[in-house]
Amino acid sequence: MPGNDYHAMNTRIQTDHSGTGVLIEDVRVLSPASRAGLRRGDRLLACDGRPIEDWLDFSLWATGVTTRLTIGRLDRLERALTLRRRRPGQDWGVLLAGSAPVRCPHSCVFCFVDQNPSGLRPELYVKDDDVRHSFFRGTFVSLNEEQASEAIRRRLSPLNVSVHTTDPELRGRLFGHSRGPLPILPGLGRLSEAGLEVDAQIVLIPGWNDGGSMTGTLEDLLELATSVRSAGVVPVGLTRHGRQRAGGAGAIRRPNREEAGAAIDAVGAVQAAAFDRTGTRWAYAADELYLLADREIPPEQHYIGCPQRANGIGLLAAAAAGVRERSRGGWSGTGSLFTGALAYPFLKEMMSGTRYRAVEVRNTLFGDVVGVAGLLSGRDIIDRAAELRDLVEPIYLPSVMFNHEGLTLDGLTAADIGNAAGRQVRVRTGLTDLP
Repeated sequence: MPGNDYHAMNTRIQTDHSGTGVLIEDVRVLSPASRAGLRRGDRLLACDGRPIEDWLDFSLWATGVTTRLTIGRLDRLERALTLRRRRPGQDWGVLLAGSAPVRCPHSCVFCFVDQNPSGLRPELYVKDDDVRHSFFRGTFVSLNEEQASEAIRRRLSPLNVSVHTTDPELRGRLFGHSRGPLPILPGLGRLSEAGLEVDAQIVLIPGWNDGGSMTGTLEDLLELATSVRSAGVVPVGLTRHGRQRAGGAGAIRRPNREEAGAAIDAVGAVQAAAFDRTGTRWAYAADELYLLADREIPPEQHYIGCPQRANGIGLLAAAAAGVRERSRGGWSGTGSLFTGALAYPFLKEMMSGTRYRAVEVRNTLFGDVVGVAGLLSGRDIIDRAAELRDLVEPIYLPSVMFNHEGLTLDGLTAADIGNAAGRQVRVRTGLTDLP
């Protein structure tokens, strides 16, 4: 039975709603949607007076604490309902048809999903290639002709695009494209003509798209700098579960110290020309490349205007700047900062002189080759805590370990980890959030 949030009004008879709006596939019990009176099988027609085409419209417009919906029901009556929630960002509790991402048609030689072990959250096995999710959630797309058309039609900007190389033949091989070349420049050109923006990603694979190939890709993308607002170079990620595929340029492997350094230098070489055109450095190497190359992390000013922080670019520089600023007032707290193998030396040095202790956590889920904190599992944390007899509590975990529901890759919450470890566990978004 609907609760007090139900405000339904029969406005007029409709001949048929089956071809309009978007179907509501499910409504979670005790959610804002169920309290408002939404039912499975209703069709969502409008949100705050604006017609709804799909889940993206609803996600973009229903951002406040309340939202006014127009729905169609099987009795052909049009109704108006008001949804209320406790705070912005709380899940409305409604599942709309078509909200699952479009499945990726490619077989990329370095696909991380193919390297996942069993036992992870179900969504981690989904390969997506959806331009709507790229715009709304920041995922990367291959940008085929259909995606470009959809982005232009709906004015979706900026998008995250998996470029990797502008050489059509090589790109086709990287994407496992059985039909041959897979060009990217025509699609980027269409977006540029339409006034839409893109953040480009280049996943660096030694022997495939490094060296002159990467330099050429950066130069091609810079020609479209009015649309391609940034280019990020990140090292390929491999796990112990992945198949070491061979292909046109050889096996897939991680860059070594010299190769990581060469990639940083190639990025640096294009930055001067980019600055003259864009007022920013435009091209950026991932933090991970600096760690692999054993090079000093650039200062935070290096990343001014960089929109690819979520891609692992500039995060360590921001953390170091935050620590320096915070250190002026001193640190009153204490605890153990759990992190991955890559950032451990950096974090240990940053927190020296405080009562916080950096703790390196080996990644047993994916293997030692994966050293980033965001890919640590809850079980990794529990096992590491059990090894430390002199552990200083509480344990602080980085928020990048958890999804929007507060779950780790293996489906544990911070409370689950704390209970299993018998320790206090707290989650923080950054070092400056520490007491």
